[in-house]
Parts: sequence; C-alpha cells; structure tokens
Amino acid sequence: MLKSIETIYKGYRMRSRLEGRWAVFLDTLGISWEYEGEGYDLGNVWYLPDFWLPHLDLWFEAKGDSPTEQELEKAARLAEASGKRVAILWGNIPFPERDFAPPSGKADVLEGYVVSAFPHGYYSATV
Repeated sequence: MLKSIETIYKGYRMRSRLEGRWAVFLDTLGISWEYEGEGYDLGNVWYLPDFWLPHLDLWFEAKGDSPTEQELEKAARLAEASGKRVAILWGNIPFPERDFAPPSGKADVLEGYVVSAFPHGYYSATV
C-alpha cells in the first residue's frame, strides 16, 4: 500500500499533499475552511472529515481515487447525523486561475461551477 506524503500548510500538518493542494485551491477561491476539526462516532464507525467549509455549511472530503462503498456510507451517515451536506470530490484538482474564473457567488462553488469543471467525480450526501 502506498503511503501519502504529509505536508504542512498554514500551520496544519495535513495527511497528504492532495489535502494541502485542496486547501490552496479553497484559499484561491476565497472559501474559508477548517481542517480536521472534529472526529465523529457514527455508531461504531469513526469519521474524521477532511474539511469543514463554514460559509457553505458543508463537510468536504478530498480523494485521489473514487470513494469506496464504505467511504460513501460514512459520508451518508455523517450527513444524517449532523444534518449537514457532505461532498466528496476525487481526481485531479483544477487550477482556478487557469481553468476557470471563480463565480461571483461563492455559495454554489463546490456544487456548481467547480463540479462542472472537475474531471473525475463528485458525490454529495444530503439529509
């Protein structure tokens, strides 16, 4: 099994370079984020979401590959338990300055504009 390379960004020790790149991406779009702020017991399943995006009222999980059934189930359970949306994006990260211009309204960034430009996949769990 391949081990991810930890990276430090803005004082956070992130578990992977992918998570660090997502943090930079979110900053570039002006989206505030909290990294691994809290873990949750979802009934014998522990879940530590990558990011909380407070202004979008959304949990965000970054994956290099498409999520497993187990990861999708955890996301659905987190959405149900918290009453908040959970988004999982996977694949390569688009370059905001090169691939598209940010929309004027940030509330739809992850569910609209970014997703339409995102090459691999998007999953959203809602209540």
